[in-house]
Amino acid sequence: MTNLKMLAKGSGPNSKAMKEYKESLEGLTLEQREASIGLVLGDASLQSQNNGKTFRLKFEWGDKNKPYLDLVYNLFNEWVLSEPHKKAPYVLHFWTTLKSCPEGKTFGPKNEPPRKSCG
Repeated sequence: MTNLKMLAKGSGPNSKAMKEYKESLEGLTLEQREASIGLVLGDASLQSQNNGKTFRLKFEWGDKNKPYLDLVYNLFNEWVLSEPHKKAPYVLHFWTTLKSCPEGKTFGPKNEPPRKSCG
């Protein structure tokens, strides 16, 4: 775990530690991007809590699927501040941190040309 991530854990959403942690997240790897597309088409959801300014991926499975949840959690670990936890008696979930795209920037995998603008 990076020092920035350790400092951001438990800090407020507008804290300096949280802002530095989010700024350190450069973009999804190709593997993360491809997995996120498949997961959103299946079990995951893309959420925004502020009319599309920032987004996060939410993952949720029954506890019978814990090995799969752990695999996905490890794939997105750098983006997740809390361990997977129980939401209901038989449901485990976790979500990535909220991330916005700075003005004039584009998003996409780090190792490919950008495909879509954030504007």
